[in-house]
This record gives sequence, C-alpha cells and structure tokens, in this order.
Amino acid sequence: MQRAEVNVSGKVAEVKVSRLGTGLWAVSGDFADREIVVVDRSPDAALDRWRATAADDWRAAA
Repeated sequence: MQRAEVNVSGKVAEVKVSRLGTGLWAVSGDFADREIVVVDRSPDAALDRWRATAADDWRAAA
C-alpha cells in the first residue's frame, strides 16, 4: 500500500493506493465527509477516477 495526496477543487486529500491480487488497483480515501473507493487496471487510472468522483461529490454538495 502507498499513500498519495490528491488535489480536488483546491482541497488536498490523502488517499491509499493498493494493488489487489487480481491485477487491479484500488484507491480509497475520505473527501467531503465521504469514503470513496475506486478500482481500475492501473494506479494512474484509479487515481484519475477517484479524483473525478471526489470532484463530482464536491460539486453536488455545493
């Protein structure tokens, strides 16, 4: 497991990046009082999906 910082709409979130045994990658972390977990085939793609999901949640909460 690795940790990464992700900037979403000017806010920084710390996320966990984990390799799953199936060749997939998971990214999980809290943002805007929600736990967000995404899975994808590469860590970069998973981080991009996590960032997009967090941004969507941030806009919906505003």
